[in-house]
Amino acid sequence: MTPSLFILSITCYFVSIASALMLLLFPKLISSSLVNSIILVHFLAIVLWFIIQFVDAPTTSKISNYVFLMFFCTGTIAAGMVIRKSYSKLLKSYFSLFLASLIVFVISPSRVIGFVSSGNIYTINPKKFYLGENYFLIETKNTEVVLNNDSISFKLVREMGMFHKTLNRGIMLGTSTDSVRMIDFQIHEKMNVIVYSQNSGKIDSIHKIIWINNESSNSNTITRKNSK
Repeated sequence: MTPSLFILSITCYFVSIASALMLLLFPKLISSSLVNSIILVHFLAIVLWFIIQFVDAPTTSKISNYVFLMFFCTGTIAAGMVIRKSYSKLLKSYFSLFLASLIVFVISPSRVIGFVSSGNIYTINPKKFYLGENYFLIETKNTEVVLNNDSISFKLVREMGMFHKTLNRGIMLGTSTDSVRMIDFQIHEKMNVIVYSQNSGKIDSIHKIIWINNESSNSNTITRKNSK
């Protein structure tokens, strides 16, 4: 996710939530034609989004993000319009899900914004690799680094019951990564891991160092081994 897309997404999300909450207070001022127009745009957006998924072009991903953002925001605004008007319970329940995202946002804002801005339904469940001793690598949406198609940004966290502590961010792994194994850990200093991935039927392994709380040298490649 680029910084511009992140800013646009979080702005549109808050504006749509605020608009929906205000519309809930004045249902009689909303014309049925306006509601129907918003609903039509909403469903046309998701149809267009699905069509774009089958188009192989360099700009497809970027366009897809903006179309999905429009779909989600129009759904949120429509929720404020239909909940207190005479529409079917099924339609009200459907659009209520968009307003319910505010609850998820309070718990995990990065998940909601990542989902809204990506147009990818799997973003809500980021990749997660267990390293051992309650340490995990979790996929993140890095707004400071523009990622290419071959890399994903991760953060190193230590889970402590319901809470977790982030030890480092911006750890870059390949998109074909299957698993990560910790082979050595020096507390408050660094962690040695081996990253496994599959490329053209071969299993590749990359030995990396993840520095603890040291973003300037967070993921250094040491050696690389290939095996069938």
